[in-house]
Order: sequence, then structure tokens, then C-alpha cells
Amino acid sequence: MRSLSISSVKLDKDYTNIIIESVSDKEETSVETMRKAMRKTTLDIIKDIEKIVDSQSSEITAKLDEQANNLIKDISSSIESDAEELKKQLENKKEYEELYKQAVLGIEEIKNNI
Repeated sequence: MRSLSISSVKLDKDYTNIIIESVSDKEETSVETMRKAMRKTTLDIIKDIEKIVDSQSSEITAKLDEQANNLIKDISSSIESDAEELKKQLENKKEYEELYKQAVLGIEEIKNNI
């Protein structure tokens, strides 16, 4: 097995005092204060997300309403068009029935005259 050789690193300065001074200069913040700040930030993020979701859901609802209205208009237009076509066909059928009756009467009259 190889052995690991550990060599120490010599620093130019003694940083221990610098670290201690920088920490002691700062005001100590309690864990509870940090938790409150994190909760507030989290609540702000959640509120922003709620606003975005509300905005998007309003847009989606508006788009769906518009699509539903367009679909209703298209269906109504199609039904009206089909109804007009059926009405014309019915009128034509009545005309054909009348012509057929006249033709049958005409044929019977011809038979009677012969």
C-alpha cells in the first residue's frame, strides 16, 4: 500500500485573529430572527406565486370563455345553415309532390279521354 504524505501549508499571516475580529464586529443574529426572516421571504415568494397563478388562471379562463363562445357561434351558425337547407329541401319536396299529383291527374285524364 502506498502511504499518504501530508504536508502542512504555511500561511503568510495568522488569519485567526482577522476571523475573530470580523465575527465579533458583527451583530449577532439569533436563529429565531433568521427563521422569521426566512418565513417572511418564503411567504413573499408564495404570495408572488399566488398572484402569478391568479393572473394565469384568469387569462386561461378568459381564453376558454372566448373559445366556448366561438364554438357556440360556430355550432349555431351551422345549425341555422342546416335548418335553411332542410327548409329548402322541404319546399322542394312539396313542389315535387304537387307536380307529381298533377302528373298523375294528367295521366288519369288522358286515360279517361282515350
